[in-house]
Amino acid sequence: MKIVFNHKFGQQEQNDIQYTPVKAVDVSKHEYDEMLDSGWLGHIIDGELEWYQSRSVRCCLDDTTYTQYPTERYKVAQTPTLVDLEHIYTSYCFHKGFDDLYQREVVNWLSNDICMEYYNLKSELVAWSKLRSYTPTSLETVIFAWDYRDPKLQIGINSLKHELSWAKAAGYKYAYIGPGYEEGCIYKSKLEGFEWWTGSAWSSDIDEYVSLCKRDSSISDISALARL
Repeated sequence: MKIVFNHKFGQQEQNDIQYTPVKAVDVSKHEYDEMLDSGWLGHIIDGELEWYQSRSVRCCLDDTTYTQYPTERYKVAQTPTLVDLEHIYTSYCFHKGFDDLYQREVVNWLSNDICMEYYNLKSELVAWSKLRSYTPTSLETVIFAWDYRDPKLQIGINSLKHELSWAKAAGYKYAYIGPGYEEGCIYKSKLEGFEWWTGSAWSSDIDEYVSLCKRDSSISDISALARL
């Protein structure tokens, strides 16, 4: 594994700030558990898995007690239909007011990716998740999309709890649930087995995590960021 820095931006006249994204390259599969345990997560860039450092969040599955959906309400798809996934993803972004930031994860699938499809009572596909199985003990919930045709289903948080239960039953030890930034990620702190990466260690301090997420959302200009 090799760490690479990209010195994209900096200010030293009005503010003392540097924006230097870091990524890990040439990561071997036998290093995946160590990478995840050190705060790294993987995403697809130009069709390849690229590792980035973040305020990662995970659940210790031994500490969870969630149950799975009835078998008729979900399916693990070996070959997902990308047209259906894109349609649901577009509806999800429109409903949430999100920019299309993760289209690359919708259309690019690695051999170790798992598609979890969710169906309503009419057996219609209404939501899906991409799970990335890194090792026999570690997986990540990469992306989730829901068409919101029936908000009463509350698929969002319930699908995540289902996936944690499914992963635990499958023998995984940790489920990584992406980065934890801004107020939109506070819900992750309410999950059983919650931990977050401080940059040097895993913490279960919910109050500090929530405070950081709120602070993230309060930052609106470079000057405020430079004062952190």
